Amino acid sequence: MSTKFRPNRGCHAPGHLREAFEQATDLGNWEPLGSWYENLDEDEAIFFNDPQKQAWWENLSPRDRGLWLTGQLWNCTDIMPSTLCGGLDLPFGSTFAQGVRKLRAEME
Repeated sequence: MSTKFRPNRGCHAPGHLREAFEQATDLGNWEPLGSWYENLDEDEAIFFNDPQKQAWWENLSPRDRGLWLTGQLWNCTDIMPSTLCGGLDLPFGSTFAQGVRKLRAEME
């Protein structure tokens, strides 16, 4: 029995979403902190197997992509890598939920 990922519940988020967040927030790729989502404009940031969903994604602005991705990871209980925690100035062992909430606050 497979379970469908529900971002509104605290749980393990799909790896491709966590990887997209990690790549977009690679400290070598963005300055200042508030523009991290510009990296989601790259073609391979997130790829959907569903052509309609992929077309939807490609029509979003980078900021809207960032908002969507942070929403998907809002309750993610997976622990971020220590380099990501350090780059976001969060304690080691912080979750993806903590990381996206910090960046989302800086987007607003």
